[in-house]
Amino acid sequence: MFKAKGTELYQRLGLESQVQGASPHQLIALLYNSATAQLEQALLADSQGKDDVRRKHVAKCLGVIGGLSESLNFDVASDLPYNLHNLYLYMQGKLVQNQRQFSKSDCEEILALLETLSDGWGGIASKVN
Repeated sequence: MFKAKGTELYQRLGLESQVQGASPHQLIALLYNSATAQLEQALLADSQGKDDVRRKHVAKCLGVIGGLSESLNFDVASDLPYNLHNLYLYMQGKLVQNQRQFSKSDCEEILALLETLSDGWGGIASKVN
């Protein structure tokens, strides 16, 4: 039990130091990584029959996607923030359904979308930094 709490604290401190020194672009990358990791953990928990753990990770992923949505800047002359907002709403709707009745294929679809968005976000890093 102590080892698990120590590991959790170490991870939290590592994340806090990443966040403190991160640019706005890097913060979004961290959110994508977090959402992806939470969904991967949800799928793992499902494969192990741990429904409560799965629901916890899906809920965390929902929160992270909410954070991504809140970070959108609609004060630009582009449809991109509106399109991303709609995509985030779609993903959140699927995840809410997953809380009621789990669908591995829906989780895998959302995971693929998050990975695509993360890859695209990473691809513009050199233009931002």
